[in-house]
Amino acid sequence: MDIQQALDYIYSFVDYEKEPRLRDAVHYDLRRMDELLARLGNPHLKASTVHIAGSKG
Repeated sequence: MDIQQALDYIYSFVDYEKEPRLRDAVHYDLRRMDELLARLGNPHLKASTVHIAGSKG
């Protein structure tokens, strides 16, 4: 594989950052996750955390 073939392969994937809308935004719902966390006693509220991320998160 040469450099051009490698680039063609990489660029063949969908770039979701350039998509005009959030995929399945209509179905994006966190109620089920909230219910699960509530059943587990909301452990995320008991832990001190720091989330460090770059532009790709």
